[in-house]
Amino acid sequence: MKDQGVLLDVVTFNTLVDAFCKEGRTSEALNLLEVMSDIDVKPDIVTYSSLIYGLCHSGQWREARREATRLLDKMKAQGVLPDVVTFNTLVDALCKESRTEEALSLLNLMVQSDIKLNIVTYNSLIYTLCHSGQWREATRLLDTMKDQGVLPDVVTFNTLVEALCKEGRTSEALNLLEAMSDADVKPDILTYNSLIYGLCHSGQWKEVAWMLDKLKNRGVLPDVVTFNTLVDALCRERRTKQALCLLELKIQRGVNPNVTTYTSLLNALC
Repeated sequence: MKDQGVLLDVVTFNTLVDAFCKEGRTSEALNLLEVMSDIDVKPDIVTYSSLIYGLCHSGQWREARREATRLLDKMKAQGVLPDVVTFNTLVDALCKESRTEEALSLLNLMVQSDIKLNIVTYNSLIYTLCHSGQWREATRLLDTMKDQGVLPDVVTFNTLVEALCKEGRTSEALNLLEAMSDADVKPDILTYNSLIYGLCHSGQWKEVAWMLDKLKNRGVLPDVVTFNTLVDALCRERRTKQALCLLELKIQRGVNPNVTTYTSLLNALC
């Protein structure tokens, strides 16, 4: 194209940069950025977002972070403001590396830069905090997102409910169920399965029965995970007769038992 006198524009380069980045060929994509500079084609937000995505997903995080930081500085110098998509790419990459402190620092930078955060940003951070045992920080982040005008969705709540139930903090998890109702967010089978798990493992059988009724009244069908959780909890308490009755009910409901179901029963019977 260049040899034929055809002028290359930012759209042409963006197409090539995006293709290279998706192929993991980030060094070639970065070379194109230099070519753009040489022929006076100004990169835009699409160019930089593609490059940052490619670097963050290249598997070489240390180098990617250094290059991504350099690119962010270059973007600012050229008057190209990073958007929420650019930052979400970085936040997601940091979260996948369990670099929660850096991800939270980036969150603060986004707020300071007047970049409107979205549900993707918060869900990535809340998931990472919960899975690294920092459920208190995750709960605080839920309050922060509400203050920022970002409405939590079922994924947000499910992540927090699961984390709290695994910590044995069932009362707080049940409070979140109420918060879901207040926020007009409909619980799904994942929500109920986490709560049933938490209640079973804390021996709150009355609350388990109440939760199963609630699930039924909401028209949510129990799945194999629901039944396995109940069977396992009953078996752990040596209530094998009830566990076997539940197995029969499970089959009647058209939910096929799996290896987990039978492992729990065999462990209790042997």
